[in-house]
Parts: sequence; C-alpha cells; structure tokens
Amino acid sequence: MAKLWNALFISSILFLTACSDRSNAPALSGIIWGGEGNRLTIAPATGNPFIDTLLIDNHGRFVWTPDTVEAGFYILQKNPENQILLVLQHGKPIVIDAQYFSFPKGSRVEGFELHEDFLELKEVSKQWHNDLAIISALTSDSTWKPGVDEIKSLKHKQDSLTDSYRQKVLTLSQHPLVRMVGLMQTSGNRPLFDMWTYKDLYFEVDSALVNYSELREVRTYRQEVAKLYALQNKFEKLKAGDSFPNLVLAINRNDTLTTSDLKESPVFIGLFDAGDSEQAAVQARCAELLRQYRWRGLKAVYLNFDSTEVVRDIPQFYYANLEGGLSPELKEELGIVNMPACFVLTQTGIIAARNVWDDRLQQVIGQLVEK
Repeated sequence: MAKLWNALFISSILFLTACSDRSNAPALSGIIWGGEGNRLTIAPATGNPFIDTLLIDNHGRFVWTPDTVEAGFYILQKNPENQILLVLQHGKPIVIDAQYFSFPKGSRVEGFELHEDFLELKEVSKQWHNDLAIISALTSDSTWKPGVDEIKSLKHKQDSLTDSYRQKVLTLSQHPLVRMVGLMQTSGNRPLFDMWTYKDLYFEVDSALVNYSELREVRTYRQEVAKLYALQNKFEKLKAGDSFPNLVLAINRNDTLTTSDLKESPVFIGLFDAGDSEQAAVQARCAELLRQYRWRGLKAVYLNFDSTEVVRDIPQFYYANLEGGLSPELKEELGIVNMPACFVLTQTGIIAARNVWDDRLQQVIGQLVEK
C-alpha cells in the first residue's frame, strides 16, 4: 500500500507541475525510494555559500521551498561522493524520482534535462584527475632525475593525457551549459582547457549562452570571457609585420640597452619566469638552439622574472633579471598575455614572429640569418 501511495504521489507531483501554475510550485521536490528518515543537502555550486538540509519523510518525499532562489547551479547530494548538479531557474521547478541507495544514478528528473550529461562530465573529469596523479607519482620514484629531458618527457605525458580527455569532453553534449562546465574543469592548477589557447571555444560558448544570462555561473563565465576578449585585443597590438617599439630592454654593467641599439641584426627577445620549472626548461632549449647562430649575426635578449642568474657566456647575448616582473604598462605595450613569451625581430626591427619555440623558432631564425 505504501509503495502504491508513493507512486500515486510522484505521479500527482509530475501532473501538477505540468498542468498548474508553475510559479507556485516548490523550487525542488521529489521522492527518494528507500530514503525514509534520511536527508539530503543542497548548496549553490558557486557564489554565496550556504547549505540547506532536506529531510525525507516517512513516505520518501522531500521539498525545498526557500524564501528566495538565485538562478544558478546547485549541488544536491546524499554525501560528497553521491551528488547531482542541477540548474534552478525562475519559474522552472524541478521534480526528482530516485532510489536513495543508488542516488544519483538512475534518477528521473523533470524540469531539467542535463543531469545525466553533467554526471558523465563529472566522471570524465574524475578519471582525468586520477590519471594525472598516476603520472605525477613517477616523480616520487627514487630513480627519477629532474633533468631537462626528464621534465620534457613528463610534460609530454601530462599534455598527451590532458589532450585525450579534452577530446572526450568535446564529444559530450553540445548544450552550451554542459560545454561551459566542461571548459572550466581543472586538476590542481592545471586547466583542462587553457583560456588563451582555446579562446575560440570560450568565445563560441559565450555567444551560445545569451539566453542563460540569469544564471549566476553564466554571468561569471561571461565576465571572464569579456576579459579574454580584452586580452585578445591587447595581444593583437603587436603582431608579425609590426614594428617593435623602442624600449629599454636590459641594463648590463651599467649600460642601457634599447631595441634601437640592436638593429642591423636579427634579434631574439625572450621573457621567462625562470623560477617555473617548465619555463626554465623552455629557456634551456632556447639557449641551446640560439648558440648555433651566435657567430652568424644573431643577437638575443633574455629577460628573467626572478633572481636566477643565466650563464652569460655569449658576448652578443644580453641578460637581465627583473625580480619584480614586467610593469603593467610594459605588459600592455608588448601585449604580453602568457609566459613564457618571445619576439623574433628582423634586422630593421620588424616583428618576424612571436611566441614560436623549438623547431618553428629554428626555422624563423634560420631564414633571417641567411638573408
């Protein structure tokens, strides 16, 4: 009899939700089979933190009727390992029919059709995080040596793994809300989709989110993308074919070096945070590559943003340690968005290329010194 009553109850909820004034319906309600006497919690995914406890009555029913609901993403959970991501919008109540012991798997959700896509995305993100941890654990092995080749190999493994999970995320739902959450996945300090590298994806999703601007997380996302548009405009200030500005680049032995002093020779200008192991590895590869051209007219300027000293073994190469980093004004003028960064200039001070590394850098410099 109890099961029959529960079935009638959930059917009546679904019917009333569909047919009555939805504005009077609770923001969230439902039935959790086998959940009598237990509880769920609900909290916003971002923004002003709070947690509400939803008691499950002896018929398995629960109702959430807050005084006000800010439209946005909310996490409904049994415990941290068993949760479901929901999007609450004004005038769009959500009704859930689920089994308590398997929640959220197998849940039926009326009023929100993306819960299974979010569950799948969460699983992919969890697998990516776990697989990265396995690769990173290699560095704790006593036989692992943090040399240039070892660091390069480790980075290659991490990047290849991350790329494979990026592809998995992109094969999930094309809905802009799912895409938005997918773009925002991180593991520690590593983003799944670097904003600058994948800016076109961020722009595409931003354009598709216009009709969801009432959602708290969408507003935050669009604010970040607006900053990305501004960065792109700044970056495009200096591009291949433009004249590099006449700047003070370094001071060695009390001598001031400006870009105009470097004309008549091809020039490499590199900016690195040498305290970052990955950037230090990039700088080491650049130094090895550029040494090949030291007697063929190439000049180079290394700007390091920490106190690390670089070997000053080539007379026509210049070095400066800028412990305070670049000033905001200089970043703005050079259009520096990410580090490391570099410019390759022709003999007349025209930008031949920027942010090119390894084989591409060798190709550009090789063409310039042969002219």
